[in-house]
Amino acid sequence: MRTAVEHAGAERALLILSREAEQRIAAEATTSNDTVTVRLCDEPVTGSLLPETVLRHVLHTRESVILDDAAILESVFNRSVYRSAARSFGVLPAAHEPGQTHRVLYLENNLAPRASSRRHAPRC
Repeated sequence: MRTAVEHAGAERALLILSREAEQRIAAEATTSNDTVTVRLCDEPVTGSLLPETVLRHVLHTRESVILDDAAILESVFNRSVYRSAARSFGVLPAAHEPGQTHRVLYLENNLAPRASSRRHAPRC
């Protein structure tokens, strides 16, 4: 998760695992003062933690979603209740077996729109 956060230039990342019919957050990575901190957890996914409609879309289609400007979240995924300072984000599926999505990585950037589509060098 540290590498994903550093290379994506994200401030926050969530690793979401499917367990039975439920999605749970298994880990959260956050940045502060050029340090990435990873916290292991086991929490249910809620609309206050990430845009659930986007997560459901990624789980259903098995395709990544990258919103360069999170301000358009309401118009693209109009049922989303997620409210945060995120300016851009990406939701990326990771398949354990062909055709099945068991893991999803959520990355968000709070500083600037279009940050999810740029590659950043690791911070030193």
